[in-house]
Amino acid sequence: MGRHPRKATCGRDCRHSCKGRTSPSARALQPGTEVELEPAWLLKPKLVRVEQEYDAGTMRALLTGVLLLAATSAWAEWVKVTETSDTAFYVDPASIGDKGPFRQVSVLQDYAGQEPGGVRSRQVLYEIDCAGERLRSLAVSEHPEPMAQGGRVSSLERESVWLYVAPRTGSNIASQATYRTILRYVCAQATVPLGR
Repeated sequence: MGRHPRKATCGRDCRHSCKGRTSPSARALQPGTEVELEPAWLLKPKLVRVEQEYDAGTMRALLTGVLLLAATSAWAEWVKVTETSDTAFYVDPASIGDKGPFRQVSVLQDYAGQEPGGVRSRQVLYEIDCAGERLRSLAVSEHPEPMAQGGRVSSLERESVWLYVAPRTGSNIASQATYRTILRYVCAQATVPLGR
């Protein structure tokens, strides 16, 4: 069989017996008229383009949620970098990446006991300015169980003010030793650029 069009004869009502198989010009022909059918290799599927618009806040919330969920998939991903008398701080090295001039990282704060509101652990997405020795939170989720397990008690997505982790010239702000350790750990790691 070659690639030549086949011939067909429409039945009583051409619109029904040949519908969808004839060329557009043949659809209006009278019954009994011979028409050319398009061979299967000429038929092209119709593509439908579906577009949905999301505002920047929705997209950022979705991305943050994905990052936070990805970081809590297994305890083995977390590396303890420092601790205080009541809180251990873990970093997920796989979450460290460059975003413009800053770095982002997922940090888990695991409390020794239950905090107010039923919170036992907190996961924070930080943005870090290595050169300026400062960091700020971008998103926070609180969990009822250790190591960010057990669903979420609450979550918040909002940029906090910058926290300077070392004393600044002319300032009486004390050094933030815990966060300084986190910053130095993150800034010492090799990273890859994150999507914009």
